[in-house]
Parts: sequence; structure tokens; C-alpha cells
Amino acid sequence: MFKWFVRGIIVNKNWQVLLIKKNDKQKIWASKRMCPGWTIEVGEDVISTLYRELQEEVGLSLKSRKLIDTKKMMIQDTHWIGFYYICEVEDTQAINVETEKHEEVTRIFIDQLPNMLHVDVIKKAMLWMYDTTEYLDHTTATITDHTMWEALYPYTSVKMHQLIKEKDRERIRVIGEYDRYGIISEDEKIGKIFNWKRPTAVPEEDTLVIKCFPGQDYIKHYASLISTYYKINNKKLALISYELPYEQTCMNWLYKSTNIDDIPEHDIAIVGTVHKLKKVIWDKQRKWNGDFQWIELTIGSKKVCLIGCKFSIRGDIAGRMTAILAEKRVKQVIYIGKLWGLKPDYIPNTLLATWNKSYRNWSLIEWKNIFEDTTDIDIIKGIHITVSSVIDETQERLEGVRDQNIDFVDPEIWQMAYYAAQAGIGYSYLHIISDNLTFKYDEHLWNEREKKILLKRDLLLDKISDILLSTIEKL
Repeated sequence: MFKWFVRGIIVNKNWQVLLIKKNDKQKIWASKRMCPGWTIEVGEDVISTLYRELQEEVGLSLKSRKLIDTKKMMIQDTHWIGFYYICEVEDTQAINVETEKHEEVTRIFIDQLPNMLHVDVIKKAMLWMYDTTEYLDHTTATITDHTMWEALYPYTSVKMHQLIKEKDRERIRVIGEYDRYGIISEDEKIGKIFNWKRPTAVPEEDTLVIKCFPGQDYIKHYASLISTYYKINNKKLALISYELPYEQTCMNWLYKSTNIDDIPEHDIAIVGTVHKLKKVIWDKQRKWNGDFQWIELTIGSKKVCLIGCKFSIRGDIAGRMTAILAEKRVKQVIYIGKLWGLKPDYIPNTLLATWNKSYRNWSLIEWKNIFEDTTDIDIIKGIHITVSSVIDETQERLEGVRDQNIDFVDPEIWQMAYYAAQAGIGYSYLHIISDNLTFKYDEHLWNEREKKILLKRDLLLDKISDILLSTIEKL
């Protein structure tokens, strides 16, 4: 003979799960924490029981639900079958209604869940929710409130898929999925070796789905780009949402949809703008097997691999790449790229940047930087802040960091340093200061492919090559 029970998994916007705690007088599960719910009584169906139990135990009204799992178990010689539902409720203010049965009602973060009954189901539910929740809190910038001023027009326009430009859309969803079978952007960067693949688009009735390589920063960045493009061009505003994939989902995409696992083991990985380090790689052949391409060489006593990628490794994607390289016994990751200056006298495309500190949401990470002792007068050593999107670099945010003595900003440096620290390997960066957010210079992100700017950057990249060779030879 079987008995039946049902429990509701309720998660708030802070990703805390609602739990009740039985008091020590209960015959079953005394003093244990669990999701609200219990026995399906005679004459009830599963949903009516779930509705009743939420009302009776925590004072909440069921709005919608989704079955996430079932469980079989034996309790005091009786077979039980349980149904677990993800629940959306009308009111999120839970109370302990049955004080004679329950000691308390609490909300607990997923990483603090105790070793409780069916905790695996709760984690499964939260992973599913994380992968399917739509967000609307992207940044929408305007010409007057953004640090790029009028340059925001060409910067956003060149990044828009033609299906966004050709007509107003009622709804646009930005998701994490690497789908080269979708409609390719006509504006993919022609003539570039790396960082040229753009998100693809798939029309679905009244919705346009934009598919980015799975990375939380990249997805939110692209949603902000689209929202800003609509706003500054006075287009009829669409409902623009984005969905953030879970950490493991992002890692799985990186492993399974690219050739990153084919990168050989080595001592030092140099990533980013590696194809322009002519003094380092002039006589080497690049491997052409997929999205990741690399060159192997020896500098001093170190086996070095220079690695580039065809799609954007924005933000946390670069961090996960760093973690995978650590699994290949890399001892040091060096990131070569560009960032934006936050001091008025940092003239774009004349200076390099490095150091050993970065903030993200005012969480500071510090590390050992192999370029700390470099004495070149064209290298600025300063404090860095990481943001997920260029669109987040508003005048308001700039005012917020002005008094904090912050020198540089970009999307990757904190992420890579964090993942490197977690893996126990070294990390350093050496970047070109390519733009300035505090003073209106003539050189910006949107005109960076002009010949005069490219020539200036070539000189700086030659200097980076010299510094790399001399620094690595001493390691």
C-alpha cells in the first residue's frame, strides 16, 4: 500500500529557498528542515493538496507550479510517493502558521542548505529555474548619460543584427546558445582572425531570439546593447529580456562546442590579441582546428602557448577559459588586450596598463603580477574595476568610482584573476589603454579600425612583445 505526499519549492529573487523546521515533538522528521507540504488526503488531488498545505503551513497562495521530480521512500514500514513542485506564489511574505508543529520558517541560500531530506531535488529545481528565468534589468543608456556620448550611436549600430535593424520587434530574447545554424549577422567582422563571430538570430513568431555564446556577462551585455540601440534611435521599445545560464551549463558549452580541450599542455598561456605580437610569433605556424587557435613556442626554459578565439571571450567566459587552461597544467595565464582609462591624462593608444588589483561589485581581488617590476615609462600601474558591459559605463557609475582612485575598466580582468586564484595558478595582464571615459579624445571604440589608430597600436604591441620576451625569459 502506498501513501502520497506533495511539497512545494519556493525560491525568492535572492535565490533563497523557503524551508520549515519541524519541532522536536513531531513523530516523523522531528527537528528537521524541509520544504512546505505533506500528505495528500482522501478526496484530494495533488494540486489541491499543494495549495492547501502552502496556506496552512506558511500562509502563501499558490499562483503557478511545475512538477520537477518525484521520490519513493519508506517511512515507518509504509511506502510513500512524493511529488515536488516549483511554486510561484502570490505573496512572498511567509509566516509560521502552524506554530504547534513547526519551530520556524526560514529562507536559506543554496550553498547553505543543510544535509536534509531530498536536498538534491531542491538543487535540481534551483538549477532549472536559473537556466530558465527571464530578466528585464538590463542597462539602457542614453547619449547624455553615457561616457561614450555621441559615439554610442555608431558603437551600438555596428553590433546590431540585421533582423533587429530591419523592423521593430514586439519582443527580443537574448539567450546563451552557440548556434551557427541560426541567421548569421551580416556585420560579422570581416578580415579579422579572432573575435569576429557575432551572436546569431532566430525569428519565432512575434519574438526574435538572439543567441550568444553562453556566458552571463556576454548575454547581459548584448541585451543592454539592444535596449540602448532601441532607446537612442527612438525605435518603438520592444520587450527585451535575457536568460542567464547556470555556471556548469556555461562550462559545458565551452567544453563540448569548441576545441578548447585540444589545446596542448604548456607552462604559460598568452591569450587575447596574440596574432599581432609579431616579434614573438613571426616564424611560427598557427593551429587551425576550430574556434580556438594557438601557436606553440619556447621562451627561455618555458613552454609557451599563444591562444586566440574566434568568438568573444567577454567577462566570465574568459574566466572559465582560464580554469580550463589550469587543468592543462598551465602555471601562468597572461592576458593581452585593451581597456579604458579613467584618468583624464591617459591618452588613448599611447600607454599600456597593468597591475595586481581589480574590483567587481566592490569585491577586491589581488594577485602576483609578473610585470610589477617593469620600469617602462609608458606603462601605467593602477587599480582596475571590472564591469560586464560597456553600456554599464554611465556618467553615474563614473561619478561613483571617481573618488575611489580607480584607473582602468574592462570586462575580463577580475574574472580571469578570480578563476586563476581558485585554480591556484598565476595571472597577469598587459593592455593597451584604447579609450578614455573621462575626457573626450578623438579616438574611441567605434573608430578604432582607422589606419592611424592601428599604426599606433602596432607600436604598442611591439613594445608588449619586447616586455613579454624579456619577462618570461627571467621566470
